Amino acid sequence: MSTCVQALLACECRSVALGYERVSAVGEIDLATGAWLTDALQEAQARAQSVVLDLSAATFIDAGGVRILLAADTRARAASGTFAIADPTSPVERVLQLVGADRVLAILRPGILSPEPATTIRSTAAAAIARTAWL
Repeated sequence: MSTCVQALLACECRSVALGYERVSAVGEIDLATGAWLTDALQEAQARAQSVVLDLSAATFIDAGGVRILLAADTRARAASGTFAIADPTSPVERVLQLVGADRVLAILRPGILSPEPATTIRSTAAAAIARTAWL
């Protein structure tokens, strides 16, 4: 497990099962804090094929933060891995909806094993993540 804390954002990486990493982001994801989240996601993706980013305690995200999420998704796809967002807060989810990122990123919610959007291949991978990520 690794942790980084900056004034407005704390990130924690934790292995939840072999090949699965969970990154938790607490606070604001923006231009000032984006580098910490990028580092945490890259670190997790270097160790595991499947990464879930828990946004249940994220209070804010700007366009730069959305770009970081999309870049993580792109890295995962390029490595034949998976990347999913778990339980985004209302303010974060609203921004993802406004920019259309909710149609690109797999989004997991507590108690639901299939992500949104529910494309066949990504649903299967994200369901596998969900089964282990919420442990």
